[in-house]
Amino acid sequence: MVYTRSPRWLGNIKPENAGLIAQAATETGFNVYVDGIGVDPATGQPAFSDTVAIKTGESQRDHSPFWAAYHRLEKAATEQEE
Repeated sequence: MVYTRSPRWLGNIKPENAGLIAQAATETGFNVYVDGIGVDPATGQPAFSDTVAIKTGESQRDHSPFWAAYHRLEKAATEQEE
């Protein structure tokens, strides 16, 4: 596992999905977490909106298993709401 000194931004999500990020990270063993406000991908500057940033300390690692777990959890949560 390769940890970077500074976190790498992976994307933005709505704050209400932060728990799903934490759960997917726990299930898959990835160092992925929600941190602060979202980032404008064009400028790299804070995006003052209703999003939070998803970051990782493992910039060289393939995050496909993490994202698969996140999307599975997101789908299950959406179906549960319906």
